Amino acid sequence: MTRLAGVLPSIEAIETEIDNPLVRSESRRQSILKKAFSGQLVPQDPNDEPASVLLERIRAEKAAQVEPRRKRRETTSKSSNGAQPSDV
Repeated sequence: MTRLAGVLPSIEAIETEIDNPLVRSESRRQSILKKAFSGQLVPQDPNDEPASVLLERIRAEKAAQVEPRRKRRETTSKSSNGAQPSDV
């Protein structure tokens, strides 16, 4: 038991040495993501169109490609009164 008590502080110190870099790493990750989404990681080109304009252009192009589909009417061999077309 005394041997375990002597090793326990060393284990706790190693655990702390591992946890501290993990916490810093997560903090840096969050900081990088925040900067990436706000456009601060690379120089911005003033000639680039705003995202809202780009999205609207994409929607318009997609709408132009999609043709409206017509519903096909079901045709049956019987008329609504149950008689065959040749019986009418």
